[in-house]
Amino acid sequence: MEPGARFWRVYLDEAAEFDLDMVENMKDTVDVILGFAGLFSAIVTTLVVLTAAALQLDHPKVTNSLLIELIPIQRAAASCRSIDQVTPSTLNAESASDPTADITDYWVNGLWFTSLAFSLSTR
Repeated sequence: MEPGARFWRVYLDEAAEFDLDMVENMKDTVDVILGFAGLFSAIVTTLVVLTAAALQLDHPKVTNSLLIELIPIQRAAASCRSIDQVTPSTLNAESASDPTADITDYWVNGLWFTSLAFSLSTR
């Protein structure tokens, strides 16, 4: 068993062929995984964009509520009645969050963002 023996040449040739096949198989597997991760990230990003809107304040709803409140105030002022009789709106422009957002919306969005973070970190 000398270093230049025929056994080692055959062994090295067979090992090189085996290694090349293994690398090709792994390359194909990694390509499939990266393709899946890319598609999954694109889909989750779309869902995150659509569901994140549920957490934001609905500005048209606030505007409509304040305009509806303004009509009785104007009527009271025109008829010389007290403005204190007008019930104030529960919505205002400075609201920190949408009162219609449920805790479920926050959980779902948190899970979507977590899924997106994990998907992008694997790429």
